[in-house]
Amino acid sequence: MTSSADVIVQVEAGGRPLLRTIDSIRRQRVTPASIALVKPDNLPAPLVRSAAGWLSAIVLDGGPYPGVSLNAAVWSGQGQYIVVLPAGLVLDETFVECCETAFSSDAGLSAIAPAVALRTPDGSGELLWTAEVGSVVSILADTHSVPPAFAVRRESWSALAGFDERLEGLVEYAFWLKLVSGGFTVRNISHPLIARELDDRSVAGVEEGERRLRFFGAVLDRYADLLDRELVPLLVSREVQFGRLREIHRALLAERDRDLTELDRIRAETAHHRAYVEHHGRGALDWGDLRRTDPVSR
Repeated sequence: MTSSADVIVQVEAGGRPLLRTIDSIRRQRVTPASIALVKPDNLPAPLVRSAAGWLSAIVLDGGPYPGVSLNAAVWSGQGQYIVVLPAGLVLDETFVECCETAFSSDAGLSAIAPAVALRTPDGSGELLWTAEVGSVVSILADTHSVPPAFAVRRESWSALAGFDERLEGLVEYAFWLKLVSGGFTVRNISHPLIARELDDRSVAGVEEGERRLRFFGAVLDRYADLLDRELVPLLVSREVQFGRLREIHRALLAERDRDLTELDRIRAETAHHRAYVEHHGRGALDWGDLRRTDPVSR
């Protein structure tokens, strides 16, 4: 079964993250109408070309302005809606199908912001992340508030004149800013249909943080009218968020102090018991005392 979705993958670094994403796209219950891979100029082509062959996808070279290549990728397809995601995310096999069902059941729905399950490499831990795109203020308050992967109706994308081609970064962030400020209907999917494996590359370094800050400044310059209009509620929102973080910080400090006190108590008790057994000549185990050839317990 073929979907009416065009899927756009931003290749970024390539390697294992790209292969995980490709595999999840190949396992979709419904086949995307088209697939486009947008790769950086400095990324070697062979792996991307191989991936494109597996997916029957086209490959587009990126440039200094990501909006240009993203818009070109959108224009290369003809699907009724578009899925945009970076390499590294793993889509549930029902992701494309669920998005299509949501768009088909609600003609007024413009975009979908799915939740993301953040998982440790060994699978022992998982944290659910949801996008904060309910208002312009929530988006302006945090550049990480918008979903890393999303689906948007082609009509809505056209109405917003596509992705901003004058920005060097945070293009998807700016798109969501336009989408929400324009009054378009968006929907969060709380069920995690997307997963991301956390590793050392998931934590941005100082250089990446400074780069993101520069991009954010460019977005604010481009959309200064939105910032001026929402400045007061934005400042209130930031103060409220700061207050919450302060309370969380205080609670964590108190918990740390309690745990340190308990650790000192356990250490003192352990030292007392060790001194007792050593005083009675039982500081080490004599294996001969066991008097058996089989383990005490399997």
